[in-house]
Amino acid sequence: MLRDSFAGLRFAFWLLLCLFTCVQPVWADAPADGGVLLPLSERVVDVTGTLGPAAKARLIDKLKALEDRRGAQIAVVMLPTVGKMGIEAFSNKLFDLWKLGRKGVDDGVLVVVAKDDHLMRIEVGYGLEGAIPDVLAGRIIRERMAPAFREGDYAGGIDSALDALILLVDGEVLPEPASEPLRLPLEAWLLLASFVAGGVGGVLLAARRMGWRGALAFCAVVVVLVAILSGGKDALGVVAVTPICLLVGGATFGALWTARVVFYGVLGLIACCILLGFLTPRFGGLLWVYALAAPLAVLMVIGLWWLLISMMRDVWRGPRKGRKGRKTAKAPAGHKAFYWRLAIFFGLYLLIGFFAGAPTAPLNWLLVLPFMCLPGLVVFAAGQGGAGGSSGSGGSSSSGSSGGSSGGGFSGGGGSSGGGGASGSW
Repeated sequence: MLRDSFAGLRFAFWLLLCLFTCVQPVWADAPADGGVLLPLSERVVDVTGTLGPAAKARLIDKLKALEDRRGAQIAVVMLPTVGKMGIEAFSNKLFDLWKLGRKGVDDGVLVVVAKDDHLMRIEVGYGLEGAIPDVLAGRIIRERMAPAFREGDYAGGIDSALDALILLVDGEVLPEPASEPLRLPLEAWLLLASFVAGGVGGVLLAARRMGWRGALAFCAVVVVLVAILSGGKDALGVVAVTPICLLVGGATFGALWTARVVFYGVLGLIACCILLGFLTPRFGGLLWVYALAAPLAVLMVIGLWWLLISMMRDVWRGPRKGRKGRKTAKAPAGHKAFYWRLAIFFGLYLLIGFFAGAPTAPLNWLLVLPFMCLPGLVVFAAGQGGAGGSSGSGGSSSSGSSGGSSGGGFSGGGGSSGGGGASGSW
């Protein structure tokens, strides 16, 4: 009887060994912490049991309709964790195992959600990398999946992501995301206020309405207020930068105060920017072009032409008098230099106008004029120091999961992935 018992135990041992040998290839590619790669059984595999039966069936029907219509295969897998392998390697490996997409076409997509890791990835096959580039896959993750997952709506996030992927597979274009109003953090507002406060102090100093002791006390009060109002983790950095903002604001507006016209012009520009900031949400960003960029361009052209005319005047005034202050009979050297440069300037004007089509469209002669200040500055600045003693300057210059899902007869078509796609977290 004892011998029969040992024989039974030996038979059970060998039977378990054979079973382990048969099952081992399925576990061979599993991550170290228990993730399992299993053969693909259906289009949506949820190991975590998060998706309800109705939501899961709706997703499967949507993906089946896409495959029947376009031939492309999209699969979704939701599992607790991908382990130490990482979401990218996990997704790519599972994609290769499941062979999503048609062979030779490689039009497969795999959506992986690691719930406990708060990670997700969209793995795209070779054939769909043009329709679903990495930047669009990243947009889908950021705009559709992550916000829904943060609210605990996993089914809604996956459903929305699949809608976007199906849209791209069908050759459509993703709608642009709704623009959100610009919201500056409290720290930025505090630093801006410090700059303005420094400007006020600089003007008071330049106008001799406040002494240096008062200025130092004023700065100390501003720094203390900033330290009190900025209570976040970046408070120390904000307090450290506040004196710099005060100094820059004070130096800038204090210097501008000495040139009142420029000072009031800068104040008007700042007021215009503030007004445009309030009006932009209602009228759109193009308002900045018409209300700010165009006037600034006009002012810049006027300033450059004023500088050019000043250079022309300096060249014309060159050495106009003799040694004893009397006018010479012959044309002065400054006049000759002026005439030569003026001839070169008009030659360039005719040349540029010709290439701009002015002979056939006379209005272009006027359109070219604003831009002629730039070559004119070069022409009249060259050698100016020797002619009149003044100098000109110019210048600026995929891994897997398994589940207890029921088999639906779904299998990959032999496609492969080139590693394209995008990953994200929530």
